[in-house]
Amino acid sequence: IDCDHVPSICSVGEIYKAKGMLQESAAAYSKAQEVAPDNAVVRQALAAVLTDLGTKAKSTGAVQEGMALYQQAIEHCPEYAPAFYNMGVLNSEAK
Repeated sequence: IDCDHVPSICSVGEIYKAKGMLQESAAAYSKAQEVAPDNAVVRQALAAVLTDLGTKAKSTGAVQEGMALYQQAIEHCPEYAPAFYNMGVLNSEAK
C-alpha cells in the first residue's frame, strides 16, 4: 500500500479481512501502524488479525506458529484480551 492516510490503509485491511485474506489484512494494518504507531485502533485491529491468524494456524496443527502469532498480537496491543485467552487455551490443550 503506497499511502500514508491511515483511515484508507485501515479500510484496505478491513476489506482484506472480510474476504478472509488475513495475511494481506495484517500487512495493511502493519503499514498503518508504521504510519501511526500510537493509534490504539490500529494496534487493536492488527492484534485481532494476528489472533485470527494464530487460530487458523492452530486449527491446521501449527501450534508453535499459532503461539507465536498470539504473542505478536499481545506485543502490538497488550490490552487485547482475546489474544491472551487464545494463548491460554492453546497452552491448556498442549498439556
